[in-house]
Amino acid sequence: MSNNPNQFAPAPDGGAGPQLDGAAEMLRQTRPWVRLVSVLMFVGAAFMVLGGGFMMLGGAATGIGELGPAAGAPVMVMGVIYIAMALLYIVPATYLWQYASRSQEFDLQRSASALTSALQAQKSFWKFWGICIVIYLVLVIGVIGIAIFAGLAGSM
Repeated sequence: MSNNPNQFAPAPDGGAGPQLDGAAEMLRQTRPWVRLVSVLMFVGAAFMVLGGGFMMLGGAATGIGELGPAAGAPVMVMGVIYIAMALLYIVPATYLWQYASRSQEFDLQRSASALTSALQAQKSFWKFWGICIVIYLVLVIGVIGIAIFAGLAGSM
C-alpha cells in the first residue's frame, strides 16, 4: 500500500476496489459524450461569432444607403448580442472540456486528487449554468412584470 494520502487504498485482491472501479468506469463512459458536447458548444460559439460579425457588416452596409446610419443600427446591435452570447457559451464549453480531460487523468492515476479535480470542473459547469438560469428567470419575470404594468397603464 502506498503512503500517498491522495492514493485510494487497494482492495484486498490488489485491485482498486469495486466502488472506485465503478466510479472510474462511469467517468470513462461519459467522457466521450462530455467531450462531444464541449466541441459542439465551441463550434456553435464560432458560428455565432461569424453570424454576429456578418450581422454587424450587414447593418453597417444598410446604413450606407439613403436611410442613413440609423437604419442598420438594430441589425448591428443583434450582431453584438450574438457575439456576446457566443462568449457566454465558451465558458461552459471550457468547463466540460476540463471535466473530460480531468476524468481521463483520474482514469490513469486513480487518485483522490484527480477525482476531486474532475468533479470540481463538473461542479463549475453546473454552477455556471445555475447562475445563468437564475439570471434568465429574473429577467423573464421582470419583462413579464413590465409588460403587465404597461398593459394596465395603457388600458386606463
